[in-house]
Amino acid sequence: MIKKILLLLLLTPTLTFGQLKAFLTKKEPNLQAWTKGTNNTSIIEQLKSEGLLDNYQVYDDSTPNFHLIDFDADGLTDVMFYGYAGGESKDIIFFRNEGNSYSKVLSVMGELVFVSNFKAYEPLSFAVNHYGCCASINDVFEYYTPTNIGGKFKFQLTNKIAHIQGMEFPNGEFIAPVTFKTVNPEYTLRLKPFIDNTEPHHADYDMPGNTIAIYPPESIGTAIATRTDETGRVWYFAIMRNNIRPIKEILFKGYNNDEPYYSIGWISSRFVKKM
Repeated sequence: MIKKILLLLLLTPTLTFGQLKAFLTKKEPNLQAWTKGTNNTSIIEQLKSEGLLDNYQVYDDSTPNFHLIDFDADGLTDVMFYGYAGGESKDIIFFRNEGNSYSKVLSVMGELVFVSNFKAYEPLSFAVNHYGCCASINDVFEYYTPTNIGGKFKFQLTNKIAHIQGMEFPNGEFIAPVTFKTVNPEYTLRLKPFIDNTEPHHADYDMPGNTIAIYPPESIGTAIATRTDETGRVWYFAIMRNNIRPIKEILFKGYNNDEPYYSIGWISSRFVKKM
């Protein structure tokens, strides 16, 4: 577990730029290219008989939620459930074809925002936006890649980025990644690219204006977009790696897992040091 956490902390955010851009630009994932057919009734019955489904996944109009795909590229038809299953969020569940039976590989909550391009003999990679439950303002972008260790296939969480609902995302102003460190004793990550230190934007969180996190010196981030405000200040839309715990934040890890996360938002470029 310690090695896994260190790996997540040391991963460079460049691994998810393509997937993150797809999410930010609301690009629809092409799941159709992975589909191997629609006659899934008998397979659904088999999953039920093996105790892999419950009434939350199986209801009158849930059949289209079961997608027949070969997500591990072993030549056998697997199943992916993608739909509502009793909660506010959609469920995404992968069932692997073991030959004569199925096994549950992964179950996560969220909206599918990216799938890798279909290529023969190459397993699926995907990303979800795990949106907050019960009036929460916290969403989490999660990127999963396939692994096969000791003959056991699984999906590995390789990047996780927390963000806040209402975030002002870039409108195509993406740049080559710029990695930096914060310099000032307290440096603010914001919801939008301007300074607002008035009343909290969210009544349940004691943070001024559009502040979502406050970072100490030596905090590392990577800018992936820029915007200049009316005062001439240049803002970075940045992924903060959280190599040092924020002094204060309103971001949250989500409910899919307890792994550490990066944070995303707008930060002034004036008092940061490029690396």
